Amino acid sequence: QIYLQLSALANKNAAYHLSSQLKPHFKRVLVTKDVRHAKTIYKVQIGPFTTTKEARYLAKQISHKGFKEPVLIHA
Repeated sequence: QIYLQLSALANKNAAYHLSSQLKPHFKRVLVTKDVRHAKTIYKVQIGPFTTTKEARYLAKQISHKGFKEPVLIHA
């Protein structure tokens, strides 16, 4: 599966705040929790996408709306 990752934050509230800013513009916004080496990271992602082309197209739309350009993630 393919996702666009917009941010990886240690602060849960900041991750959900960013998610709430994205939701009016984009569908399928999610926050995932990742714990590694006793540290928790909250990843703000959009997806999944069926093709890389679809994900890259949306990445450009995200940048044009003033958000940081996302990273393409294959999960």
